[in-house]
Amino acid sequence: MTKIFPSLRSNSSTEFRTEHPMFFRFAFAAPLFLLAFGLVRSIVFWRYASPEIALFNTLSTIIFVVLGVPLTLIFFRVFRLNQSMHLSVQAQKTYLQSMLDVSGLYVVRTDVQGNYTYVNRTFLEAFVCEEDRTSIIGTFSLKFVIPEDHDVAIKAVEQCFAEPEIPIRVTLRKPSLRFGILTTTWEFIAIRNTYHGDMEIQCTGIDLTERIRNEEMLHIREAHLRTVVDNSPQAIWLIDQDLRVLTFNKLTQESVYRALQKEIVVGESIASYLMPDRAAKFIEEIRQAFSGVAVDYEAPAMVEGQERWFQYSIKPVYADGERVVAVLMAALDITIAKRSEIIIYKQNQLLDTTGAIARIGGWEFDVAHRQMRWTKEIYRIYDVPDDTDLSTVTGEFQFFHPEHRPIIQAASQQLLTTGEPFDLELKLITATDKHLWVRAAGRCVRGRSGSIEQLYGILQDITVMKEAQEEILQLNKVLEHRVEERTKQLVELNREKDEFLGIAAHDLKNPLAGIRSGAEMIESMFTTGYEAERVHRFTGMMMNACDAMVDIIANILDVNRIESGLVSVDIQPVDMEIVTSVVEEYQARATQKGIILHLHASQRLTARADKQALRQILDNLVSNAVKYSPQWKQVWVRCLSRTESGKKYVRVEVQDEGPGLTADDQRHVFGKFARLSALPTGGENSTGLGLSIVKRLVELQEGRVWCESEPGKGATFILELQSAEA
Repeated sequence: MTKIFPSLRSNSSTEFRTEHPMFFRFAFAAPLFLLAFGLVRSIVFWRYASPEIALFNTLSTIIFVVLGVPLTLIFFRVFRLNQSMHLSVQAQKTYLQSMLDVSGLYVVRTDVQGNYTYVNRTFLEAFVCEEDRTSIIGTFSLKFVIPEDHDVAIKAVEQCFAEPEIPIRVTLRKPSLRFGILTTTWEFIAIRNTYHGDMEIQCTGIDLTERIRNEEMLHIREAHLRTVVDNSPQAIWLIDQDLRVLTFNKLTQESVYRALQKEIVVGESIASYLMPDRAAKFIEEIRQAFSGVAVDYEAPAMVEGQERWFQYSIKPVYADGERVVAVLMAALDITIAKRSEIIIYKQNQLLDTTGAIARIGGWEFDVAHRQMRWTKEIYRIYDVPDDTDLSTVTGEFQFFHPEHRPIIQAASQQLLTTGEPFDLELKLITATDKHLWVRAAGRCVRGRSGSIEQLYGILQDITVMKEAQEEILQLNKVLEHRVEERTKQLVELNREKDEFLGIAAHDLKNPLAGIRSGAEMIESMFTTGYEAERVHRFTGMMMNACDAMVDIIANILDVNRIESGLVSVDIQPVDMEIVTSVVEEYQARATQKGIILHLHASQRLTARADKQALRQILDNLVSNAVKYSPQWKQVWVRCLSRTESGKKYVRVEVQDEGPGLTADDQRHVFGKFARLSALPTGGENSTGLGLSIVKRLVELQEGRVWCESEPGKGATFILELQSAEA
């Protein structure tokens, strides 16, 4: 350390004399002692010595007294003066120490080795936390400076010794036991001690920590404020009394550049950045703001050829609460809000118009504030003015007919307490005594907590509809009477039709039987010869025609019986050997066309069916397969069992190699008198009723039948009935 703080001359002289008054006390007591000693000696000499000696001693004593008394007084005066000076110096030292302790400054002195020779109370409280100054006197000063700042302190001390009595300012960071790291600015000055002549470093410091923190916080707040202002949706200007720009935000710069293609310069007149057509108005409003008048308004403006709406706010900025020092001007683009406002206004107009046309009004009840709101149409329905106090009419339900008033009151209370909606048709008596029918409906809206917050509903004038309903009811009664009479007529006509068909079918069967018999007799008469072959051909045609007519009559009668509800089925277990029986009956006919008829049947299958109806169904399906199959083709009949969802079914499949069915054919194949694209291949007749009879008979037996086919690939008709097996 002696290399850093050079050693200067050291003097061990005594302390300042005023601090040691014992010397002056001795100087005051010595003359008094000598005077007393001289008087005693003179008395002794006069008694025991010669007269000359006694005279000499007496004269010397008188002279000593004459001279000693003034000297004693002088020494006494000097002593009192010394005491006064001592007290004054002590008082000044105490006052100076008090001033240094309460000044708020850090005051320290160090010797040339860098050790503390003096510290004030402020320094002690901040860095030592001890009241006794002696605990730090002699401590190395760099102990209270963080290591990173040691070089700064050493260089400052060296500069002080190089330039004595010239202050050197330096900023240091010192660790405080109470406040953490404190940043302080110090003035170092090298001075020589007046009393002992040694060089010392006088250091005076000020704590900058709080100021630095405040400045940092201020910078942070300014940054935050600038961020908020720059991200504000408003274009913001700050203007001084000379109409010069003080500051602005990012949106302002973008807007000006987009409109005028120029950058804003702080200090220039605001008039340079205003559109010419609005500049005079804005400047006048700014001047009004400087007089303390705030301005807020909305106005349109053309921006890049489009009309946009802005909300302008021009307000004075006060200093000391009284003096206007600047004006804040803000412009907010409210085009979207304005357009939305226009749309909402139009929608409200549309709602009011629609409500007026449909005679539907809406209401809303705020549960928390107990406030009711109506649309205009409800006022018109009730025939009350638009300014009617709702609190006097909604609670009493006074417009509803006394007969229906308890109903609407109960429904409304239920909606309010439990949220149960209502939709009622009620009678209403308007304020002008008109009697109406209205539809009253209500719903609730619940908040996040589940409690009911809002009630909504409608009130619709349905008087016209009610009157129309009454007219319709009267017309319905008339129509019902007419329909009843017409139904009786149709039932009678249908009965007559059934009787006619029965009679016609019965009467036609006998002539047809006679014609067939005649044809058979003619055929038997011509057994040989050339004419016999021709006769047989014609008689065969006659018999086929008779058979076809008999089939047609039988089908017509079956359809009529089914549609008339005269056909009943007796569902019993039926042995599926009936399939084998039907196939065997058609073997001969299939052989005539060169068709091979295959049968694949599982053993011991039993279906729940009507035996006679099932035989008619199977007969029709096998007959069609042979009828629509070309010569030298094959027909497969399969009878098997199937299980689905735990239920057993008996399934019969009849597959042919005919022309197949188109998609349109499949949609109409089970209809009455269906005319399909496929035709019989052997000149057989088809009435178009067979499959419709099959469909109805299957449905009567709680089964199902359908067709699977592709054009050119034949057709498969599938019949499924419930199995009689458990």
